[in-house]
Amino acid sequence: MNAVRAESEFNEPRMPGLRRPTLFIGPPRQRDGPLLEVMVETIPTDDVVVFHVMVARAKHLRRMVEEDDIHEQ
Repeated sequence: MNAVRAESEFNEPRMPGLRRPTLFIGPPRQRDGPLLEVMVETIPTDDVVVFHVMVARAKHLRRMVEEDDIHEQ
């Protein structure tokens, strides 16, 4: 995985009984493309279900910068 950021238990699951998803932000396969956000559910026994992939939204990119600023202080 080429993620530049990963956030475990990112958000509440949208369906009852599922685990909280993990959010990955990283580059696409093509060069110089926009960062992507990928959300996955990890299932016991090491299975991963990818249920969301799209160009990374500004709110996630802003949060990444804000978290980096906090960690640098």
